[in-house]
Amino acid sequence: ADVAMPRDVRLVDVDPYATDAFPRPEGDENVPSTSSSSSSRATLCSFNVGLRGLKNLCERRADATSACADQHGVRRALGYGSLDAFLRALGDVDVVCVQETKLTKLDVASVGRVEDAWDSAHSVCDAKGKDSYAGVAIYWRTSRLRPVAIEEGVCGSRRGRVDDKTASRLVFAVGEDAPFAHDFARQKELDSEGRALWVDFGTFVLCTVYVPAVFGDATMDEKVAERALFKADFLSALATRYQALIKRGRHVVLCGDWNIAPCAQRDRAGVPSSVPTSVNPSREWLHEQLDSHLTDVFRAAHPHVNHAFTCWNVASGAQLNNYGSRIDYFLMNDAFVKYVRAVGVAQSHHGSDHAPVFCSFSRDAWPMFDASQPTPALACSMLYPGRQSKVDEIFSLASGNGREPDYLAAPLRAKASASSVKAPAKRKAPPEKSIRDFFAVKNPNPPLEVSPITTQTPSTKQSPASTAKKATDQHAMSAEDARSAWSNTFAKMAPPKCRGHNEPCKIRTVKQKDNPNFGKCSSAALGQLVRARIVSATVGFSNGETVEKFRCGDAARCDEM
Repeated sequence: ADVAMPRDVRLVDVDPYATDAFPRPEGDENVPSTSSSSSSRATLCSFNVGLRGLKNLCERRADATSACADQHGVRRALGYGSLDAFLRALGDVDVVCVQETKLTKLDVASVGRVEDAWDSAHSVCDAKGKDSYAGVAIYWRTSRLRPVAIEEGVCGSRRGRVDDKTASRLVFAVGEDAPFAHDFARQKELDSEGRALWVDFGTFVLCTVYVPAVFGDATMDEKVAERALFKADFLSALATRYQALIKRGRHVVLCGDWNIAPCAQRDRAGVPSSVPTSVNPSREWLHEQLDSHLTDVFRAAHPHVNHAFTCWNVASGAQLNNYGSRIDYFLMNDAFVKYVRAVGVAQSHHGSDHAPVFCSFSRDAWPMFDASQPTPALACSMLYPGRQSKVDEIFSLASGNGREPDYLAAPLRAKASASSVKAPAKRKAPPEKSIRDFFAVKNPNPPLEVSPITTQTPSTKQSPASTAKKATDQHAMSAEDARSAWSNTFAKMAPPKCRGHNEPCKIRTVKQKDNPNFGKCSSAALGQLVRARIVSATVGFSNGETVEKFRCGDAARCDEM
């Protein structure tokens, strides 16, 4: 049976758009709408793009706009070509919530923002072994909105980068119990798949969710039972999170892919109203929230509309007969419903196995744009402040296909004609030096030689080049001398000569085998190698000073000296 709406919930209809449950996105794909009806309200859009993922939808495909028809005769667009085109195709909306983006942290840098138009926040999956899985994102127009704070997850375990000034707007206050506060491992597990993202816009807090799906019988399959418990814990943490914000007096808007049909008969195809349905724990959880804190905005606006499905099995062609389920919708606290002006499902919009859902508010409930408001740290404009240049852009100017950089603009250069500018003369590279030049002995101050002036005939006159070559050859070494000098560089140094007899000194080595310096010249026996320290007893050294002398083989003769 349907869940009864709370008595204090009112939906104010101000234009015919609010009565249309199946609207098309307003505005042209290239020109945003400027109608008076759209300017008097602000619009949210929620879109699950999990059929192909956000990156594939934004890819640019050359020479192709749509794929071949499938077995059901359906042609689908290969991609919008860019993130800007994907967002513009949704019409004149202010905020776009995207689920199942299937992005990695590296992908966010390329599809995270549109320069001077859109900014965004992302929560990607970092669970082990689940790359390009799940993930949610929220895009907002930078000319109309500026968020106050951003936070990921339902348990608050991803608070690694939150501004101190804005953290108190979303994190749990004193006296509030965080979900699974005594089980941090479970907190990280619930937040690891990137299934929830909170953005505080000042007048309300927006949360987009991608609730886990469970397929199979939990009583028969252990993995299904484990996944069902994961979904139950996720929903429990989500309820704790948004209820804490409502108790603070904040307005909360929740949207996304819930993977829960609110009513088993009206929101699912092929289920007769006379047939009782089995107990679904997730649907029971949703009924508890609708009975106490939240409102299903679509059902409040269109209580008698059936077949407002948002998801189909496109592999079987179920969208052709509208055989699906309504699992994408907006939930918000009862006090904020009075600001809703329109809500609908754009079933004719292509690009995914889900349809985008829209919800418009009056401008009274929309935050005023404040340029002085600092951008939260988790916004893509803060995480990725610039755009990395590509290789083809670097070489585009050299090939003549690119635009000249600003720093090479004509006003910054001297305007001179090609005829008036002479090309600088090329410098001749100095000749490469050889090993002979390294050993050549050159006199830095050669003496001046005065030669008598002689008369030279044209046949005997020498050119300056030949004179310089002759002067260079005079200082150059012969090949044998160069070879000998190079060999002597690595030769063993000869011992010094005795000062008394001018004879080579003897080289003494350590011969004690138990000595660690055996076979070497010991530092303690340095005097035995090339010199000896002799305590002088001669006149002039009576004070006991030491003098160093070299000794040859005849030590007695040296000592006598």
